[in-house]
Amino acid sequence: MNAYQIKQFKESLNTNRKAGFVTSLDTLVQVAIDNKQEIAKTLVGKYPDISSIALAEKIVKELGWAGRAYIKVVAGKEYVVFKGYAGYRSIFKGVTYLASNAKVVDMAIGTNGIKSFVKSGARLTLQFTVSMKILEAILSDKFILHEFLGDLTSAILKIGVTTVLSAAAAAIVGAMTTIAIAPVAVAIVVGVAATWVLDKADEKYQFTERLIDLFKKLERNTIDVIADEYNKMEKAFRWQLFKGGAIGRGIFY
Repeated sequence: MNAYQIKQFKESLNTNRKAGFVTSLDTLVQVAIDNKQEIAKTLVGKYPDISSIALAEKIVKELGWAGRAYIKVVAGKEYVVFKGYAGYRSIFKGVTYLASNAKVVDMAIGTNGIKSFVKSGARLTLQFTVSMKILEAILSDKFILHEFLGDLTSAILKIGVTTVLSAAAAAIVGAMTTIAIAPVAVAIVVGVAATWVLDKADEKYQFTERLIDLFKKLERNTIDVIADEYNKMEKAFRWQLFKGGAIGRGIFY
């Protein structure tokens, strides 16, 4: 990527949440360096949204905004029944499918589909977040362990809370309406809203800073314990050496 392409890449990320890019790690590194790692942080929040929006668009294209599907249990098995004329659909040519059908699950329709959608979204967000946090640590002028652990732990906790809220909202909406797009749309809205609220709460109440302080204390205490044990071992070695005994006896063997 040349300088002009990188500039376009950054502008698109800031102005178009639906823009998708296939790019190399080298490009991400260059963009992060040029922007003091801000783009890396932006990618963490936007990439999962892109995949969710793409799925929502796929559902609308297949079933329409008002496309309906409802759950029916027959002989202990759960089925998804689609309303409307099947001839207009390109993926669901039939009317009734098992809820565990791969096509149904991939389109986040039905209970299994919603669970899979939320779970895969959380997994993707977690993997991408961890990768970007590690990238930021690598690019940092000075790596500080307790800051890295505190920041990463805070991000993971936020992902966990957002996932639970999104899953609950999608499940409730899925039980209340037969409109196929509704659970996914609600999950996206709740996920974005929850992320924003958690970030604002973090800024106000300094949760991440508190976690960093906690890891700093743990780090200091661990180092102090190791130092104390090392001093004890050193004194024991010196005493054994002075007495002419076997060095390390009673410690290592």
